[in-house]
Amino acid sequence: MKAKEPGLDLQSFMTISEDTYKTKNDGHFNFRTIPIRLQFGGNVKVIVEIGFGYKGLANGGIQFNF
Repeated sequence: MKAKEPGLDLQSFMTISEDTYKTKNDGHFNFRTIPIRLQFGGNVKVIVEIGFGYKGLANGGIQFNF
């Protein structure tokens, strides 16, 4: 398997979801918009998101692709 070339990606996302609970009859509506998402790396990526919604204002992480 050939390793992916490292690089920098700039992306944007918008997420809308609804959660319903089996014990209650009310639903919860979740919204998140991510105008800026940066990810850098090849098989191992570092991700930084700047947005607004149910995950807060900033989010980050590490992703590993097999």
